[in-house]
Amino acid sequence: MRIGMWCAACLMAAGMRAQSGETVFTGKVMDYAGQDTLFCYFGNPGEGYDTLDIRKDGTFALSKPMKTEADVTVFWEGRQAREHKSFNVVLAPGKKTHAEINPLVFSPDSVTLGVTFSGDNAEKSDYMNLFNYYFSHSQELTDETLVRLPDFQACRAYVDERIAKLSALLARVDDPDFVAEKQGYLKQAARSTYLSYAEAKEKAGTKMGADADFMVFTKTIQMNDTAAVDDICGYLAWYYAAHADRYKPLSSDAAQLKCLKALVSDQDVRNRVANRYMMGQFFLMQFGGSPMKDVLEQYLDVATDTTYVPIVRNQLDILVRNEPGRPAIDFPVNTPEDKTVGFKSLVGGGKVAYVDFWATWCVPCRREIPYLEKLVEHYKDNDRVRVISVSIDTNVAAWKKMIAADKPAWEQYNIPNPDDSEGVKYYNITGIPRFMLFDREGKLYQSSASRPSEESTKTLIDSLLQ
Repeated sequence: MRIGMWCAACLMAAGMRAQSGETVFTGKVMDYAGQDTLFCYFGNPGEGYDTLDIRKDGTFALSKPMKTEADVTVFWEGRQAREHKSFNVVLAPGKKTHAEINPLVFSPDSVTLGVTFSGDNAEKSDYMNLFNYYFSHSQELTDETLVRLPDFQACRAYVDERIAKLSALLARVDDPDFVAEKQGYLKQAARSTYLSYAEAKEKAGTKMGADADFMVFTKTIQMNDTAAVDDICGYLAWYYAAHADRYKPLSSDAAQLKCLKALVSDQDVRNRVANRYMMGQFFLMQFGGSPMKDVLEQYLDVATDTTYVPIVRNQLDILVRNEPGRPAIDFPVNTPEDKTVGFKSLVGGGKVAYVDFWATWCVPCRREIPYLEKLVEHYKDNDRVRVISVSIDTNVAAWKKMIAADKPAWEQYNIPNPDDSEGVKYYNITGIPRFMLFDREGKLYQSSASRPSEESTKTLIDSLLQ
C-alpha cells in the first residue's frame, strides 16, 4: 500500500462510496499487459501527487481527501503508455470519476483521446482532456505546425475549428461557473495562438506586417489595459521577432522588456508584464540556473514593483559580484588545527585555484570526493595548480572527524559561522557542491565551474595554465 492511497481490498470494502471531502478516481487500462504506473499531479497547492500502480487486470483506484475541485494531470509511465503519455481528469471532493483507457487509440478526431470518462465530472474531464491536448501537451500548435499555415486567415480557421470542438464539449457541462471560466480561457487561448503563429512566421522569414488580417487583429490589443497582459506578452514576442536586428545583442527576454517600455505607457501594466518575464528567470533559478544579466537590467529599467524590484536588484548585484575577472574577496576560514587564514591568501600567487565548497552532510558533495582525489592525483606534480576544499559545516567536530578519517591529500578549510559569513553571502553560496575557479592572479574565472566528475574540468584548468 502506498501513502495517500487505499489498497484494492479497502476500496472494495468501502463500496467505492465517496465520503464528504473525499474524491474517488478509478479506471481500467484496456487489454493491459504491462507493469505500468500512473502519476496523478494535483493542481491545488499542498495536494502534491499520488502514485497509482496498475493491477494485473488493468484496473487502478485512488481515494484522496480534497478541499477543492482540481484539474489533475495523469502521467503514464511504462511499456504500454506508447504515445498516450498523459491525460487530464477533473476530480472534486465527494465525487467519483471513472476512466476507461485504450492505449491503442490516440486521435484528437475521436475527442476522447483514448480515454472515456464516466461518473461525476465526466463532461468536465472530457473538456479539460481535449483542451490540454490542443493547447498544452500536443504537437498541434507547435511552431513547426503553425508555420505551415499560409496566412493569418488560415491560422484563424485552424484554431477556430478546434475551438468549435471544445465549445461543443463545454456545452455538455452543467456548471455555469465552470463554463463561464473556461469560455474566457478559450477566448484567450485562441488569441495567444494567433500571436504565437505570427511570432513563428516572423522567425521563419515571413513579414507579418504585410498580412492585413493580422494587422487588423493587433489593433484589438489594448496595450495599456491590465486585463490584456496575455495579449501584450504575445504581442511583444511577435514584435521582437519582427525587429530583432534593432535589439542586438540583447537576449530575447531582455529585448522584449525594452519593447515593453517603448510600447506600453501605463506603469501598472508595465509592472505586470515585466513580472511575467521575471517569473521565468526565478523558475530557472529554482533549478540551479542563473538569471540573465541583461534581463535583470532591463527589468529594473522598466519596472517599479516594490516587491520584485529589491529582489531583482539583489540578484543583479550577485551576478556582478560573480563576474569573471573580479579579485577574490577576503573572509576568514579555519584549518583543521583551528588556525584562521584569509580566503584571499589561498588563491592567486601564480597558481590556479580550484575551490570546492561542500559539507559532510551533503550526499552529492561526498559523491564528488573520489573524483577530487583523481583530480589531485592528476596535478600532483604541477605546482601551479591548487585544489582546495572549503566546508560550510556548522558541526565542526563532524568535519574534523571526517578529515581525520579520510586524510585527504589536498587542503581543507572550514568557514566559521557560515550563516553569517561574508564570503557565503558575497558569492551567494546557496547550493552545494559549488566549485569555483580562480586564475593565477587570484581573479575569479568561473563562479560555478564544472564538477570534478566532469571531464571538461581538466580542460578548463589546463586552459588557465597556458
